[in-house]
Amino acid sequence: MTNKRRHTPASIEDLITAEQYHCFPGTNIMACIMKLQNGHTIMAHSACVHDEDFDAEKGRAAARVKAISKIWDKEAYLESNRQHLLGNTSQGQPCDSDGTEI
Repeated sequence: MTNKRRHTPASIEDLITAEQYHCFPGTNIMACIMKLQNGHTIMAHSACVHDEDFDAEKGRAAARVKAISKIWDKEAYLESNRQHLLGNTSQGQPCDSDGTEI
């Protein structure tokens, strides 16, 4: 029997209770702010090199991908810490952001 938690893209999405986007006036910077079930807030942003290439929808999508990646990182840390506290100190195999072992 294992005590390891395995996340999936769906389980990561389920952690998100709210998300908002903001484009700062006069810039091509799009921010994504996500509120998680535990009350923690994640923020990520995207930006274009050239103002004329800015597309708000693409900016939202890029910022969201970055925010989701941050959630994966935090969940991986939490699971590593949980395993450490349980005395399961073996490092195991590294894995991709979708939980697939490399």
